[in-house]
Amino acid sequence: MVQWQLQSVDHLMSSSFGCPFPRHGLQLLFWFANECVTCELINLVIVMKVRLLQITKCFCGFHPFGNFEELLPVAYFEVGNLNTETCPASANLPMYVRENYGLDGNHGIYNIDRIIISFQLKTRVVETVFVTEHDGVSFGGFSPDRTYGISSELLRALQSPQLDLTTFLTQAGYTSNN
Repeated sequence: MVQWQLQSVDHLMSSSFGCPFPRHGLQLLFWFANECVTCELINLVIVMKVRLLQITKCFCGFHPFGNFEELLPVAYFEVGNLNTETCPASANLPMYVRENYGLDGNHGIYNIDRIIISFQLKTRVVETVFVTEHDGVSFGGFSPDRTYGISSELLRALQSPQLDLTTFLTQAGYTSNN
């Protein structure tokens, strides 16, 4: 079950998604907003579109989301697994997304953040974007209590030319001193 839709960096901060250090969810979301989707104004409505159709071809670790818990109503694609043994294409994610992976000596416990996206293949129009995390209880399971919708407003804020990654991480409360 989706908890609520995150519409701003403040909402994102209050959700604690991607925190504490050395988790990678905030870096992943920043990359996703800036490299994977566009927000276009069409007939006075903001429409999100997938920028890269390689998402359907395992680009940077994107793969079909199994939806085993019936957490979401339709088929989606998932990205965020940093383990290159189980998800080799994740090695193509930018270094700023991957750089903290394994710093704690345990490659698994902080590799829990994921983005799930649904879009129309013909038009590339994004239907929904979610952030979530593994629940730590069942292999491959996700936490319904830690699943949030992401609004086009939040993605547009992350796409602002005035917002760099360091500023975003600071605004979201992410520090290596958490």
